[in-house]
Amino acid sequence: MDILGTKYFFSSTLGNRQISLYYRRDFPVYSRISFLKGSRFDPVEKAGLAHLYEHMIFSGTQSFSTKDKLVEELQRYGGGIHASTSKELLNINLAVADPNDFSQIVKIYQTLFTEQLFAPDIFEKEKEVVKVELMNREQNSSLVVRDLFSSVCFSNTPLSLNTIGTAESINSITVDDIISFHTNTLSSFSNVIISGGVDFEDVTQKISTIGLNDGVINPTNQSQPTQKGGKISIKKTDEQMVQVIFGFKTNSLGSLDFYNLEIINDIIGSGRSSLLLKKLRYEASLVYGVSSSQLVFSDTGAWGISTTTPKKNLSKVLDIICEIINELRTNGVSADQIERSKNKMLKTKRYSLQSSESWVDLHSDKTNPLNVNDNCYNYIDLIQKTNPDGINQTIKKYFVDDNWYLALVGDVKEDDIKVNLG
Repeated sequence: MDILGTKYFFSSTLGNRQISLYYRRDFPVYSRISFLKGSRFDPVEKAGLAHLYEHMIFSGTQSFSTKDKLVEELQRYGGGIHASTSKELLNINLAVADPNDFSQIVKIYQTLFTEQLFAPDIFEKEKEVVKVELMNREQNSSLVVRDLFSSVCFSNTPLSLNTIGTAESINSITVDDIISFHTNTLSSFSNVIISGGVDFEDVTQKISTIGLNDGVINPTNQSQPTQKGGKISIKKTDEQMVQVIFGFKTNSLGSLDFYNLEIINDIIGSGRSSLLLKKLRYEASLVYGVSSSQLVFSDTGAWGISTTTPKKNLSKVLDIICEIINELRTNGVSADQIERSKNKMLKTKRYSLQSSESWVDLHSDKTNPLNVNDNCYNYIDLIQKTNPDGINQTIKKYFVDDNWYLALVGDVKEDDIKVNLG
């Protein structure tokens, strides 16, 4: 039996768009158009442009002059709207409860792409909202440490910057920049991902009418410089609880190493049976929570451990993390650990994929946007094919002395830190 049940997956290429449908009979329809226009492609002097555009996309159109009217239109059909910006992708999401109302999704996409107002007064108000969002982020130490880790792990690249930008770069963005960004977005590479009870031919025909252009604007190629790790970045605050991310530079989304690291990640830092939680919480009582995760893009990636601990415990926490990594490098993970991890991961996926949105999320999170053959079923298949030799080679490849990065937020200084990665 397939872990994800019977396979009803359809895909095709339409101009510069990849259309993917996970057919789920009678299920509500959730749609996402992912443009390869995330913040890493912003001009440096206008960092935050994609994110500010995301705020403006629902701000008003000829058919729906205000955001609340736009929202109310889809709410009539039990649906909703949402947009998000990551470092790589700009996502526009629409949903309806009844598959027979898919045309309402099409109507909203049409007005978003062809009838934008981008009113200057609304734009200025939204800029102020984004500045407030930035201030909130700068006051949230759990977000600050993520930005700090990206800045040290991906230094000297656009991936080192946060998605919102800076106060200065936000101030520099004009409404004309937003209009130009919108025009370019409509001609950019995009993935249209849909799950629910709709017919694929109907989807393909209707998506062709929403106002996306056939001309292709490819994303700027951004080479990833080779750099030595072993770097620490600290933001000193008065907080006695220290935010910690310790991790390694890895490979791109969809590489064979990515699938191996999914298993490694589950064993080391996912859930209540993970090695990290066992050692740091159950045995040593040094932390309340700890986890690990992959941060992956179309051309590079990172894997990291996140936790929070009192200042007095920091050295012990780092020592135990290094002990775990050193043990894995020396002895690897066993075939039994890998099989248990696979069973847990894959059957949990089956349990969690009970909504149309969850299928779209899995596709977005686990497939490379530049690989038109990638899909949720391939992801599951490649996880199942991982093996001890490949997984342990991946550990030895990335978990090495000159490839680690450490980000800390709290009342600490670098002289207090020692990373005992042997």
